[in-house]
Amino acid sequence: MKNLIIIGNGPNARQAYEFVQQYNTYKVIGFAVNASYLKEEFFCGLSVFCLENLKNKTDVEFEVFCQVNLE
Repeated sequence: MKNLIIIGNGPNARQAYEFVQQYNTYKVIGFAVNASYLKEEFFCGLSVFCLENLKNKTDVEFEVFCQVNLE
């Protein structure tokens, strides 16, 4: 199963996480946000990474999911 990091740490990121968990499509290994939004170490029980240093902070291959809201 491929590893996945979800961009964000708000309601939409939680919804994306729950969807992926429900359908067992990826193994979510964490979340990532811009440094200015990095207030907590964990979200949904998983690590929150700094987006600017994401590649340097993980030692496994991963894909990234980024949701877009159009309002």
